[in-house]
Order: sequence, then structure tokens, then C-alpha cells
Amino acid sequence: MDGKRNILFVCRRLNIAGGKERVLVNTASFLADSFQVGILQLTQADSFYPVGTGVDMYHIEASNAFGKRSIAAKLRGFIQDIKILRRFMQDHSTDVVISVDYFVSWMFVLGTLFSKRPYLLIGWEHIGYNNPWVQGLGRKLKNYILKQLDHLVVLTRHDADIYNKMGIPVTTIPNAKSFESIVKSNLEQKRILTIGRLSPQKGIDYLLDLIVVLKDRLHGWKFILVAQDDLFTVDELKQWIAEKQIGHLIDLYPPTSKIVDYYLQSSIYLMTSRNEGLPMVLIEAMECGLPCVSFDCETGPADIIQDGVSGKLVPTFNLERMADSVLALTDDATRKMMGVNAAASVEKFSLERISKQWQGFLNATKKKAEC
Repeated sequence: MDGKRNILFVCRRLNIAGGKERVLVNTASFLADSFQVGILQLTQADSFYPVGTGVDMYHIEASNAFGKRSIAAKLRGFIQDIKILRRFMQDHSTDVVISVDYFVSWMFVLGTLFSKRPYLLIGWEHIGYNNPWVQGLGRKLKNYILKQLDHLVVLTRHDADIYNKMGIPVTTIPNAKSFESIVKSNLEQKRILTIGRLSPQKGIDYLLDLIVVLKDRLHGWKFILVAQDDLFTVDELKQWIAEKQIGHLIDLYPPTSKIVDYYLQSSIYLMTSRNEGLPMVLIEAMECGLPCVSFDCETGPADIIQDGVSGKLVPTFNLERMADSVLALTDDATRKMMGVNAAASVEKFSLERISKQWQGFLNATKKKAEC
């Protein structure tokens, strides 16, 4: 051992082509220069994104407790998973555990309720606090779990202010750009790009409704959707597209590790999410010089897009305003001016800048642990 602090990231799995997974892999990889870094998956899966050679990879075989049908089966599976995780942690010494998922934080907290943790437990939230999918009792349980952590990392100051008021130690560290692109889109292709999982959160239903609104107003433009099965499937999506009679306006593609090509071959990025944390797709699109149009959901887009400068922020779920914003960017001069501004504006998310924030934060936690 070379005396470096041991940092262990814990997640469900890495074989998903998602922003959270890409950020985790990139963050772990650049921290491996300064720390001994590992990633633990709750199930064995090959990472969709390449992992740095300095990162140690581990997995356990959790039972997917929440996928069980009955409450009793869920409870048995959850207890079993906690025991498996505890055995792993007993066999692998670490200084800091960073939970990349609220479900994972839950397992760690409940697994150490009656014992002292020999490591700092840090939660890393990737979704906004006011997530509509976590309400009522679920919200109370989540707040309880987060209060048991040693620290919490969030993506926006908006959420940090909320957690501060709850008495939770919190630090804001935005996501870093996942790549640098010297080449920018020439913004001459009549292609409007959207990338996302097929879940209610991503608002693909609003995207389809928007295309219906625009189908007689856009001339020569195509919508490009890179979609991944989630709560809905691509087959279901194709059925909805057929029902709305917009198949001639939209092309579907599967997830790919070469997503940069899609950005560079498009001219506008469009996001219709109901809620977000700090959406990587907007940062990536702007890195490639694309102006973005997005619903101004509570957290995320406004931290990235400057309305009227690098793109358009639209009142949430207002399809007519969204349609007008897309049409405004079909003007060549407007689109290219905003594209230049977009590329310049995401320098604040550079890997060098964000890595220094992570290093400073982790070094500060060491000093606190030694007190």
C-alpha cells in the first residue's frame, strides 16, 4: 500500500447507458490518481463506459429485493442483501464509502444501525430533492436515511439549501463534463436530438406531443431519439409514434458508447424531462456546440442553460412555448450564435475544475475524521 486513502463508490450496476453511470465512472477514474479507488456493484455487470485502469472493480450478488412481488419476499431479500453487503465490507477495509444511489445508502444505514461504522458514509444524490416519484412516507423514509449519513453531496445549490435547513451536512459538487470535444457541430444538419431512458421522468410523452404540435410547422427537420428501455420499452414507444402518425418525423436509435457522433451530427438538443438533477446530456450537447431547449424543471437546466444566450428555458410542460422556442432555433443566425455561447459556457464543468472540488472535499473529510 502507498498510504493513499481508500475510497469505495457503491452503485447498483454500471451496464446502463445513463448520465449517472458515466459520471460515476469518470469521477472514480480521475480520483484514482490521488486515492486508492474502487467501485462496488450490487450485481455483476460489465460497465457500459470504460473504467480507468487505476480503479478496482468489485461486485456482490444482491437479490434485487425491490423486484420481488410480495412484501414478505421484498423484506427477506432486503435483509439477505444487507448481510451480503456487511460481509463484503468486513473483508474489505476502506476509509470512505460513497453511495451513488439512495437505495444503496438505505442498505448501508440499516446494516450499521447498531454498530459504529469504521468508515465515513457519504451519499451522492443525482436527482433533485422534490422528485415527484418520492413523496409521502417514501419522502420521510428518505429524509431519515439521509440524516444518518456522515455527509451528502448534491449537484445544485438549490438542493444544498434544502438539506442545510434539514440539518444535513451537505456539499455542492456539480457533474464534470464527461468528454472534451475540440470538434463542434456545424449546426447545419436539420436534426433535433433527444437522448434518454424510457421512463416517466424523462418526459418522452411530452416529446411526442411536441412533435405533433410542430409537425406542420417544421420543414425538413427530423427528430432523433436515442432511447433505452426502462419502465417503457422501445416497442411501446414505436406503437405510440404510430398512433400519433409522426413516424416520418422521428428516427429511433439504441444507446451507444459513441454518443458524441450523435451530438456532432445534430443542430439542436431538446429535453422534455419532468424533473432532473444536473442533466449530463445538456452539458454534453453544449460541449459539442449545440444550443439546447429544455423545460425549466426545478433543478438542473437553469444551472446549465442561460436563457436566450446559450439556449431556451421553457416554463415546465408548456408545449406551445416549447414549440416556439424550437422554431426560433431553426433560424440559422440565432442557432449558430447560441451554439458558440453554449460551448463556451460549459467550461465551468471542466474535469480539471470539478476534480479539484472532489479532491478538496475528500481531503476535508479526512481532517474532520481525524478530529
